[in-house]
Amino acid sequence: MLSLLFRHGCSAENPSWVTTPIHIAARQGHHDVVSLLLENNTNINALDEDSRTPLQLAAQRGNINVVQQLLSLGADITAIDKWSQSAVRLAIDGGHVEIVSLLMDHGASLKANADGSNHPLHLA
Repeated sequence: MLSLLFRHGCSAENPSWVTTPIHIAARQGHHDVVSLLLENNTNINALDEDSRTPLQLAAQRGNINVVQQLLSLGADITAIDKWSQSAVRLAIDGGHVEIVSLLMDHGASLKANADGSNHPLHLA
């Protein structure tokens, strides 16, 4: 269905949308939909209403295939949401050990926030 819509000029981004299709696909673990959206010029680092990227949503939900996919395509691993939470912090909070390891292997920072809050050991 998505392929058909894209062939007929449908866009996956709209300035009035807060949550875009890539956010939903990443959060739900639909890596095939994420691929199709990215092939059709969807912003890999689009922000939702909480200033979260698709990578952050996939990490939070434990969707390792989508996390791997987004990292391989250059998703911003340093992005933080409106609560200063990065993808690795969201993965730690969710107990997603494999994703934490994967993000750390890609250079994710484990430093506490500037005010010392949310140290990774507090979240684990």
